[in-house]
Amino acid sequence: MSEDKLHQRRSIKKILGRILIVITVLLVLYFAIAGWDANGKWHWATAAYRLADPLRAVIGNEGVAKLEAMLFRVRDAVRQVEYSTGGGEPVSPWEVGEAPQVPASLTPVWTATPPTQTPTPAPTVGAQDGAAQVSVPSSPVPTPEPLATATPSPTPLPTWMPPPADSLSGAEGEGVWQPYLYTSSGRMVAARTFVRPDPERPYAYVAIVAFDLRYVHLNYVLGLAEPAEPGGLHGDGTIPEEDLNSGTILAAFNGGFKATHGHYGAMLDGLVPIRARWDYATLAIYDDGRLHIGEWGPDFNLTSDMLAYRQNCRMVIHEGQIGEYVFINSAYYWGGTVDWDVVVIRSGIGMNQDENILYYFAGPSISMPTLADAMLAVDVWEGMLLDINDTSVHFTAFDYTDTGIQVLPLLPDEMETDINRYIAGEHEKDFFYITAADEPAP
Repeated sequence: MSEDKLHQRRSIKKILGRILIVITVLLVLYFAIAGWDANGKWHWATAAYRLADPLRAVIGNEGVAKLEAMLFRVRDAVRQVEYSTGGGEPVSPWEVGEAPQVPASLTPVWTATPPTQTPTPAPTVGAQDGAAQVSVPSSPVPTPEPLATATPSPTPLPTWMPPPADSLSGAEGEGVWQPYLYTSSGRMVAARTFVRPDPERPYAYVAIVAFDLRYVHLNYVLGLAEPAEPGGLHGDGTIPEEDLNSGTILAAFNGGFKATHGHYGAMLDGLVPIRARWDYATLAIYDDGRLHIGEWGPDFNLTSDMLAYRQNCRMVIHEGQIGEYVFINSAYYWGGTVDWDVVVIRSGIGMNQDENILYYFAGPSISMPTLADAMLAVDVWEGMLLDINDTSVHFTAFDYTDTGIQVLPLLPDEMETDINRYIAGEHEKDFFYITAADEPAP
């Protein structure tokens, strides 16, 4: 090789090296800046989420998924070392406190002594980003008692499901149902517990919220940006004003994957950003308040009384059994996200066989099989995956106060970013919210 060519090659290497250094520095700076939320706190998960989309444009979904999987495996390895060396102890995901507790083998009747009601201004959309309260006008509405902290005395709970999985950690409150959410009349309409179904990770838990569908309605909101095809139809990411001002909203939680991760179907009030896909796990909401979860096509299809549907991957639990795809790692079935065995915060939704109890599941450091085991622990008949990753999995209860709506995350340590996302309006991604029903469903 001539000296000129050798010098030219070295020059090119130097230039490429400098470009790589610049790109690395820019990525580090972007990561550092992107991690700040509206409350002035820095979160690595927020930074990673905001960095993921620009990276997808360069290395694609599969490349980003591999990077995420590597990061999650490293984080889990650190947690395992901490736990094995005594640096980490299993704790309850929330304060157990003195609230009435019921063995997990019992079911809520969800009746309670009505609390005293006082008028309060109705909330309106318009909270500033990161604020914990929403401004209110002067029109009065009934005031529900504080939700997560209310302690009316419910009646004893009769049996309806088997105990959750055996306690692996002995953490206080594990496998014990606690009263959780109440309507303004004092009726308990939701209970919560948590289980630890992964014997290899005693520190990993799955929180479970059970809703009594006789007394609540599930509602769906299409996000401002997701799910939607590029340049296609989309929603507004906003809870209708009549619901937000009603004083009946009890909770809200995340929807499913972005369109780019599987193009799973979604519909609300005839608006169809993405058409339903055959065989895929689907949650349907009907205009009379009924819910159904199953495979689109084999189990049910579009009908004139269907108000909304949302698909996400394959069935996790189908007819009381773990779905046949849960242990298959395929982008075709699971949306090209992280592998099924990678532990990360995941969420899911399910129903019992009688379709009168709705369950929400969420927990950090869990794999797909772990999520499936948690669903089986409470006798879910049909269950499906919702979203994953730290910034996307989110559940908040709402407490109407004299100054507005107080938001109460289900898992304060895991769901502390952008806590007003569901009531501030124009949320980027789709979500569900729960309202109290006027009368028991037939």
